[in-house]
This record gives sequence, structure tokens and C-alpha cells, in this order.
Amino acid sequence: MEFSRLAFYALFFMGIVANAQVSPDCGNAVPICNDTPVNGGTMGLGIDDFHGSSTSGCLEQALSGSIESNSAWYRFRTGASGQLGFNIGIDTSEDWDFALYKTSDCNNLGDPIRCNFFDNQDENRFIGVGEDPTGAPVNVQFEDWLQVAPGEDYYLMINNFSNNNSGFSIQFSGHIFVTNPYDALDCSIVNNLLGPPISACGNDTVVLDATTTGAIMYNWFMDTGTGFAPLPSEHNATLQAIASASYRVEVIRPSGNIISEVQVAFSVMPIAHPVSDDASCSGLSVYDLTQKDVEALGNQPPDEFVVSYYGSMTDASAGTNFLPNQYPAQSGTQTIYVRVSSIDNPKCYDVSQSFQLVNLETPILDFPSEAYLCHSTSGVTIGE
Repeated sequence: MEFSRLAFYALFFMGIVANAQVSPDCGNAVPICNDTPVNGGTMGLGIDDFHGSSTSGCLEQALSGSIESNSAWYRFRTGASGQLGFNIGIDTSEDWDFALYKTSDCNNLGDPIRCNFFDNQDENRFIGVGEDPTGAPVNVQFEDWLQVAPGEDYYLMINNFSNNNSGFSIQFSGHIFVTNPYDALDCSIVNNLLGPPISACGNDTVVLDATTTGAIMYNWFMDTGTGFAPLPSEHNATLQAIASASYRVEVIRPSGNIISEVQVAFSVMPIAHPVSDDASCSGLSVYDLTQKDVEALGNQPPDEFVVSYYGSMTDASAGTNFLPNQYPAQSGTQTIYVRVSSIDNPKCYDVSQSFQLVNLETPILDFPSEAYLCHSTSGVTIGE
């Protein structure tokens, strides 16, 4: 689904205050503390955040004379220590670049600590830091994991040379979300009344809360791609979002009204279909796990869901330590756990299926494989 571009902007007119969700400028970078849904894409570079520089890490000036072409800036702050990464979900036909800066000051970006400028000739679905969640053994558009500590500020710039792009999503990853699932990232930096963009699953309940001291009325609006339309019967401080859309609230106050917007995207909850056991008696050294994708997906489209495989139910549920697609098979019998997840939102997943992988070696005979009997003999002993 293509989502309209949001206006999580900041303006001051008649006491109206808002904040922006796709920003081409570092100074107005969108603060985030969780996964973001697919946005409406980037168009233009705003101001030159690199002040005429010809390079920034792996990034170089385009024909326009600027490092940025069609950029989006985000910022986040860590709330815990551990391994952190992120996946940027993109259209396989598009080429995106990114640079990550460890700084709290847009006027002092320094060199990026992670940077990727490779083209997408391999038609990858993800670029980022950490590991490709599809299990691909090699993806040159991924950089090494980060090791972070609490209170570190980061700015992320994502860029596309074409303004005719379909946008992207951001999905955080890493072991830090196993040890600190609720405070790995610091949400105190998000100053939008309705919060950061929301990625939800089809069965989730999403309640938007605009409760404001001194408010005398609330007016709610929804935009599904044709502009904001009022929700006539909705005037409470909270609203349950039931569809993928941009939502706006107008908070009426004697001291000045407040306007806030947020994007909410619901992803379909996948179903993991039964997967048959597999066996080999020839001592396989490598087993191609992707041959099970068709079984696990059933009739679900492979361009909307990704299948990954794990050595334990714990790893499958957490989405960590996935097995490589070209899996070095172990001898004996092993249970392989299957996870089917949404490409747009990896938190929408099903891990209800598994299969047995039996890998046996053909025994080596230590005695002759043929024996001859004569009429005068009563039998022959085979082996020891």
C-alpha cells in the first residue's frame, strides 16, 4: 500500500504547533524510538546539510552539486547497552544510500560511523546495519553491527537519487531488543503529541491519545491518500485507529490550538503453513533452506512476507540468530523452526511451524560387498 506523505511539521500560526515525519533537513530530523511504517518517499534535499562539502564518508556529490538528492533525516537516542542495528526496507527496483552519524549536533556531524553507497543491482529488499533479515549469505548493502551505550545520539540520513521513489521503512534490530525490549531506545526525544509513526499488525489495537491539559474539545481527521477528512463523531481525547492512514488531531484550547499528526500502518499478520520433514542418507554438507519457503508461505505473496529459519523456538520468536539460507547441515536429526514475517513490519509474524531435518551418512563397509557360495558350503559369514 502506498502511504501519503505526512506532515509531522513544526509551525507557529494562531497558536498551532505541529511536527514533521519525513524531513529533508538534519535540523528538523524526525525523532523515532521504534520501527516506522513505509512512508510516502522523499522529494528534494531541503537545505544543504553538508554545507558544500564534496564527500561525507562513502557519500559523494551528485550531479546537482550536493551530497543529498532526495533525502530523509531521522534521529534516535539509545536507552541501553548492547548490539544495535537497523533494516531499511525498500523496493527491490530502487537504489537507496544511507549514512549514520554519532552526534547530537547537526552543525557538527563529523564522519559517518556507518555508511553505504552500493547500488542495488542485486535487487535486495533491505539495506542497513547488522544482518539482512532474509538470511541472504552476502548483502554488500549491510554494514557491521553497532555496540552502543545508554544516552548516545545518532542521526540517520537516507537518500535516493530519484524523486520518483516509493519510500522505505525502518526496522530496528539487534540483541539489545532481547535484553531491553521496552527501553532499548529513548522515547523522551519524541515531542509530537501523537507520538512517532506507528507500525502495527492487523489484529493490534491502536489508540491515539491527544489528552492535553486545558483542552475544551478535540477534532479528529483521517487521510487515506486523498487529503484529510474530518471524523464527525470523534471529539474525545482518544481515538482508536482502525485503518492504515495519516491521523490528525486539532486540540482546541483557550491558550491556543494544537495540531498533531501521525502515520499508522497496519500490516497483514502472516500464517506459517506446515512444512514437511526432509531427510538425506548421503551426508549433506549444505542444505538449502529456501526450498522450504514455498511450503511455509502457502499462497501468500513472497514479495510481502519473508521466511527465516532458526535453531530454537526462542530465537525464532525473538527473530535473532537466524540460520543462513545455505545451512551447514549437522549430522543426525535437527529441529528447524520456521518464522514467517511481514516485510513491512517484522513484528507481525508466525512461528507455529517447524520441521525435522535428518542428515545421515551412508555407512562405509569394512568387509567385501559380495560373497560367493558353492553348493558344498552351508553359508558364509558377512562382517565380523
